[in-house]
Amino acid sequence: MRSPVTRLVLAALAPVVFAFCCAASYLAAFHDPAPHHLPVGVVAAPAVEHDIGGALAARAPGAFVLERYPSARAAQAAIRDRHVDGAVVIGAHRARLLVATVIGSAPTDAVSQALVPLIGATGHAPVTVVDLAPLPAGNRDGLGVFFLVLSVLLPSLLAGVLTTFVSRSC
Repeated sequence: MRSPVTRLVLAALAPVVFAFCCAASYLAAFHDPAPHHLPVGVVAAPAVEHDIGGALAARAPGAFVLERYPSARAAQAAIRDRHVDGAVVIGAHRARLLVATVIGSAPTDAVSQALVPLIGATGHAPVTVVDLAPLPAGNRDGLGVFFLVLSVLLPSLLAGVLTTFVSRSC
């Protein structure tokens, strides 16, 4: 049987080890995020779609997958239904990038950062970014719910660990 001091040290050390493991896991997973096969809709003439696809493949191989849509309305529906993370709509006199920041800042930023300069470089009209589903002003990155869950989850896990150690000593 362990002494009370040993149990106390283990009870104090367990959350520290757990926090270290969580931090190491998050750093390993999120230290250098990059898109992989991110679906993007395209509403454009076939030649323009081919130009965009070739330029994307050259700049970011494997980062994006283009899906053709017959109209801007179909592309908007695809974004709302989460089939694509953004859509490029290129007409004769204007180019629009449709996004929905409510799906998350990472895919929206990846699509915007890749496509806005690319479309401009291919000689099309300046790109207007249209946010179909913006986040609330007070939650610009959409992380409010994540941190709410995290702030409830971690203390409850810690309480469970401590309760286990305390109950063993009784």
